[in-house]
Amino acid sequence: MSKSPEKLGFLYDFYIDAISVGKLAARFLVFFKSQQPTYPPDELRTMRLSPFEQQIIKQTIYTFDKQAKIILFGSRTDETARGGDIDLLIISQQIKRDQLGEIRWQLWQKLGEQKIDMILSDEQLLNTFASIAFEQGIKL
Repeated sequence: MSKSPEKLGFLYDFYIDAISVGKLAARFLVFFKSQQPTYPPDELRTMRLSPFEQQIIKQTIYTFDKQAKIILFGSRTDETARGGDIDLLIISQQIKRDQLGEIRWQLWQKLGEQKIDMILSDEQLLNTFASIAFEQGIKL
C-alpha cells in the first residue's frame, strides 16, 4: 500500500524543494546563456597598452616563436578601468612553459618591472580559462 504524499511529511517537502531548485537552475542557465556578451571585432576594441608596449611584447615573444598568437585579456582591455596587470594568452606550439620566466624577465627589462601574467596554450585551447581569455581578449 502506497502512502499519500502528505503522509510522507518532510520527504514530500524535500522532493518539492528539489524540483523547484532544478527548475530555477534551468531558468538561470537559459538566462545566463542569453546574457553572454558579444564582443566587437578586435580592430574596433581598445586596450590600455601603448603602441610601444604592444610592439615590445610582440617582439619579445616572437623571438621565441614567430608564429605565436598573442592575446591581451583582463582589465587592460577595459578602457574604463584603472591600473591592472598585463594579462597575456600566448598560443604557441614552440614555446615551452619553462620559457615563460625568460619572456617575463625580458619584458621587465624593456617595459619596467610590472605584474605580467601569462597563460601558455596550444591551438586547441583545451584549458577552459585559456578559451575564455581567447574569446574575450584582443589580439596584439
